[in-house]
Formats: sequence, structure tokens, C-alpha cells
Amino acid sequence: MTPSLVSGEAPGMLHNGPQTHVHIKGVGVMGRSPAAVILVGILLLGVKAGLDRPIRVGVPHELQWAVADWSLEEVELVTTTSQQGLDFFVCDAGEDLEGALPLKERAGILVVNRLHPMVGPVNLEELLADGAMSCYGAEEYESLWEKSLGELAGHIKPKSEGEIVELVAKGLDVAGIISPEGLWAGLKPLQLVDCQLQQRAYLIPVPQGWLADRLASFYPRRRTKIDQFLKQLADQVEEEDPEVLMMAVGDIMFERKVKGLQLKRGWTYPFEQVAPTLKGADLVFANLECPLGVGGRFLNMFRGEPESVWGLAYGGVDVVSLANNHILDYDNQVLFQTMDILGEAGIGFAGAGRNLAEARTPLIVEQGGLRIAFLAYTEMWFVYTREPHNWAATDILPGVAPARLDLVKEDVRSARKQADVVVVSFHWGQEYKEEPTQAQYELGRGAVDAGAHLVLGHHPHVLQGVEFYKGGVIVYSLGNFVFDELRPPLTEESIILQAVLKRGKVEQIDFLPVRIVNCQPRILSSREGRYIIQRIERLSRRLLPR
Repeated sequence: MTPSLVSGEAPGMLHNGPQTHVHIKGVGVMGRSPAAVILVGILLLGVKAGLDRPIRVGVPHELQWAVADWSLEEVELVTTTSQQGLDFFVCDAGEDLEGALPLKERAGILVVNRLHPMVGPVNLEELLADGAMSCYGAEEYESLWEKSLGELAGHIKPKSEGEIVELVAKGLDVAGIISPEGLWAGLKPLQLVDCQLQQRAYLIPVPQGWLADRLASFYPRRRTKIDQFLKQLADQVEEEDPEVLMMAVGDIMFERKVKGLQLKRGWTYPFEQVAPTLKGADLVFANLECPLGVGGRFLNMFRGEPESVWGLAYGGVDVVSLANNHILDYDNQVLFQTMDILGEAGIGFAGAGRNLAEARTPLIVEQGGLRIAFLAYTEMWFVYTREPHNWAATDILPGVAPARLDLVKEDVRSARKQADVVVVSFHWGQEYKEEPTQAQYELGRGAVDAGAHLVLGHHPHVLQGVEFYKGGVIVYSLGNFVFDELRPPLTEESIILQAVLKRGKVEQIDFLPVRIVNCQPRILSSREGRYIIQRIERLSRRLLPR
């Protein structure tokens, strides 16, 4: 039996007690007239019936959200502002909260576009008085912001939360008041200093009449029913939504000058400046731009030493993409060595395998209460090899997962059934170009259309913009991370992407500015690295819908 909702201002059950108890005091059955005995019997039967009824909970209309998902046995919900005839009553903080049980909290947040230069704390009154921005409030929470903002509420236009999110994500001249659950990476929350958009609902026990109280003490079934109600309620208290802080970085290459410095200064040298920060994340992702091993057949450029994996582990790297144009530079033999070396170090990988099915199989990582799927692909047009070699995996040949949109969409849809968050890595685009290609747009947006939450790009060796598309985040290029200098300064300037992952979304992202000095990435202070963040924002603004 689930709770029934009954409308009415004055529920009428259990009023016999308060109205009649003074007439019953001292009444005995023996020596009384039959009429008195019958009256007392009827009264006691009525009280017993009242004790047998479902638990009655009164809920004012404006607090219905607090009980909207209740599914409790033997509970009757009554829409009312009166406490008469009830066992419990739902109220907000304005009531006497003695003996209250906290229920839910309804909160609102002020958001602007992620690329808007405004940062908190913000005075909402000044923001609205300025008139430069249109401000919308989620109509689902209109009572909340009207109560919290008073006269300021008259400046806010109600719209559905979905409409507000879309408007804010597309423009720099719109602000919105939405629920925290509506927040995603395309929106930037601002701290308010002049108001608090918050309402808390509490459950309070309603005092019972003298007779009902006395009889209930002789009727343990009623006490048991109330205890069961409270236990069911406690069992349904929502746990905090699990979240994972993931960091993602660009290309990591252990050859040429990088290898020389490792041999001279140690295998962990490239990560010594960034390891403490990366280890502070729950999960770290990178593109491994070279195989690790010995021997093999020389086909192109790169082969890192097996011991370089110690640097990855020291740097806190948990997952790498192998889907790139260098992972087969020393043929299949060293690809297989790489897979084994990573596995022995406890580092996961995606995007390559002993056949196409294996290369397309998502790596599922369980972290912080979330299941996160990683897929990785590479474009084929820029792959170079000195001898004929099959780079893309086939049904019978090893290699990488090719960046074909039909395969990507199929794999993402499958991964969505297995994981809470899907991350897709692409090796794509043109080297040293800050603008994404048309193929990048089609692949990135196609992955999000299929259900990906975060798309990470590599290969251009310079930073490209970030696009917020249909609730997903596409980072077109993370640039270099551990690399020697090719075309400074742009190839030396990079970021660490910080992404807060929650079930079914990327809630927020941020960027840590990085400069590569002597093959070693170093995190810059906010002041030193502001020009890098400004470049990311400038490149990203070009991607906003027009």
C-alpha cells in the first residue's frame, strides 16, 4: 500500500478524544446505566478504530515536493495547512521545530554561461538592477525564489528549467535560477551574497489528545506502526549523489629529448612538478603517444623504454588511450608489450587490441560509487608508416579502433548500458591548428548524440576550444603534456582539465594552466597562467551557437 493523497483543510478523524475526554474521566462500567455503557463502548471502539488507521501526514501545498517520491506502507498524505487529526505534519523552518525530523532541502542556484567572465560572489539586486542581463527562474521552484527574494522576484521571468539551461548555455547575456540538479558543465554557478535560495522541509509529530495518548500506551500496535513508518522514512533518505573528480591531460611521449632526460634524471622526472596535483584526483586520463617495450620492427618514430611506466604510475595516471598514430611504430610485438606493461602497473587502457572487437571494448572503471566507461579512437588519414602495415584493427588483425562514426555511435550506446558516465577519446584534427576540423565536429557531436558525456581530443599538439553540446562536453584538444618542444610557444602551453563527474553527467569543469619547461609540465599560478585560460575561453566562444 502506497501513500494516498487526500485534499482538504480539516481532516476529521481522531477528534473524539479532545472533544469528549473531560466527560469520561472517572467513568466505570459497573453501576452505570446501559446507555452510558453503550456510549463508552462506542467511544472506545471509535478510538480503537482511530488507532488502527494509517499514519496521517499533513502536507501544505507548497511543500508537496518534500514527499513527492514517498512510497511507504500504511501512510496517508493529506494536503492541508491544519494540524488537526494528524500524526505528523510537514513544515518549513518557520515552524516550531522541537522534535523535528529533517526531510529534504530545496535549493536554487544562480548560473551563467561557463564562458562568461563574471565570477562570484554576486549581488543579485545589483545584477537585476543593471538590466544588462535577462534573468529567468525555474517555474518549478517559483515559490522558492519568490519567498527567498521578496521584491526582487518581480524582475525574474519564469520558464521551465530545461528552457533556462538551454538559454544560458547558448548566450553570455542570460542568467538563470535553477535547481542544483540542473547544473552541468556548460553552466557556471555564482555565489550570492545578498540572499539564500534555500528551503528545508521538516517532519514534526502532532500532539495527540489526552484520551488517545492514554489508550495508545495500552495499544502497542499503534506504537509499532509509527516506528515502522519512521524506519521506512529513514530507509528512503536520499544518499548524496556520488561524484568523481577526474583530471585529463594531453599527449605523453617518452622518446627523443624526453627519453634522454629520463635516462639522465630518472624515469619519474617528467611528472615531478605535477604529481602532487594529479594524485589529488580520483581518476587521471591521458593519451600515451608511444609504445613501451624493447625490440620490434621499426615502422615509424617512437618507442619508450619499459621503465617509463614508472613515471606514469608516479604521476598518478590511471587510464590511457592507445588509439593514436604512433602506438604501432614498432609493430605489433611492442604494442602487445605495451599492453602487458600497463596491465602489470595497474594502468588501464582503451582504443587498441588484438582485434577490432577488443579495440572497441570499453574500459569500465569503478570509482567513487560510479561506473565510468572509456572508449578511444583515432582518425586514419594522418597515419604514416615506412612499410605497409595495417594500423586499424580488423576482425583478425591487431591495431587501433578507427574513428568511424557508425562504430563510435554503436559503442557509445552499448557503453551507456554498462556505465554511469561515458568518456570518449579521439586522436583527430590537424597538427598545430587551433580550429577544429569539420570531421572533429561530426565525430565529437555524434558521440554526444549517442550518449557520451565527455569527449577528449588529442593530436593537434596545441590547445583547441571546448564546446558544450546537448549536455555533453567536447574538449577538442588538450595539447601536449609530456613532450619536447616542437613549435613553441603554443606547443609548450597546455592545461589540466578538471571534471566533476556525477551519475549521467559532467557537472562542472575547470582548467589548470600548464607550461612545459624542459619536457616537464608545470602548473602555473592563476596570475601567470591567466593568458592560457583566456585563450581557451576565446577559442571556446567561437564554438557558441550563433
